[in-house]
Amino acid sequence: MRLLFFAQSFLPVVGGAEVFLDGLARRLTERGHGVTVIAARKRGLENELDVPYRVLRYTKPFYRRAWPSYGSMHLLRAHLAEPPDCVHAHGTYPPGYAVAAYARIAKRPWVVRPIGFDILPDETFRKNPVLEARIARTLQAATRVVAQSVELVELVRELGVPDERIVRIPNAVDACDAPPAARELASVPTIAAMGIFHPKKGFDVLLRAFARVRERVSGARLVLAGDGEERAALARLVDELGLGASVELPGMLSGDAKAAFLRSAWVFVSSARREPFSNANLEALGAGLPLVVTAVGGNREIVAERENGLLVPPDDEEALAGAIVELLGDAAARERFGRASLVRAKEYSWSSIVDRYEALYADLADGARR
Repeated sequence: MRLLFFAQSFLPVVGGAEVFLDGLARRLTERGHGVTVIAARKRGLENELDVPYRVLRYTKPFYRRAWPSYGSMHLLRAHLAEPPDCVHAHGTYPPGYAVAAYARIAKRPWVVRPIGFDILPDETFRKNPVLEARIARTLQAATRVVAQSVELVELVRELGVPDERIVRIPNAVDACDAPPAARELASVPTIAAMGIFHPKKGFDVLLRAFARVRERVSGARLVLAGDGEERAALARLVDELGLGASVELPGMLSGDAKAAFLRSAWVFVSSARREPFSNANLEALGAGLPLVVTAVGGNREIVAERENGLLVPPDDEEALAGAIVELLGDAAARERFGRASLVRAKEYSWSSIVDRYEALYADLADGARR
């Protein structure tokens, strides 16, 4: 099949959506499909990528209202060079909105995969009535809508998409593909967390909870990996709480460094206020870690209460601290939860997820030919 992926943000920007798109494109290419990714050029960064699939770049116009028509133009240009069998918009607005305009002309089946923040009710897009209407029209026009989690299925349904056009396919991560390396637990109780430093991740709540943990667990340590807009504010909070060297902020981790970080942790924590579906949590599953997560969005699918972790309310630092302390003090529960995490990780292996996308694209392409 010839597959055309359209995105606004892509590598070298590193985030869950960008990494997932790269992983999907790589594996579909390995299976013999012709994959082209059209994505915006990131100003100030090196945009050349060493990847096995084709990447076409466009420069986003400064006039935002021109973006959808501008994106459609690039899609049509790629179509004229090599008509795709199926098109996949990674994000509802503006990528999906641009693909909808293209598809009306090109008569090609297309899929849209909401990223999460683009359809959540309390995010910027949904607060703007004009953009909310565009988002609803985009989802309703798509041949299929892929939802990563049960929460997103419900949101898509509320925006007017009938059940027969909604397909539930979760994310995948490399860590779920192979048995994890042997755990090398840190010598002191170590809590791991990872993600973009953004208010929605609730890392400020985690730091306050960790201050309470330190009062109850001697020598406890927190390693918070990631980067983003809140880095300076989180570093200040570490100082204000007097946590000093007990908190480490190593920045973004990848490869062997990330694997070692996960192997050493006693417990993995997600303190998110909102979380449609977290790749970081999946990586913790694949590493065989027990988890403490907030009971929001996709977290409730990744963690089953007292099966592979503990669920706590969002924005509740005392509940979060209590759950962490409980697991740090119970080696048998950590071992039991970790084994259960490895079992649950199999559902999110790349081989399984690519099978489902490949079947979806083939079904739409066959339907279009008929």
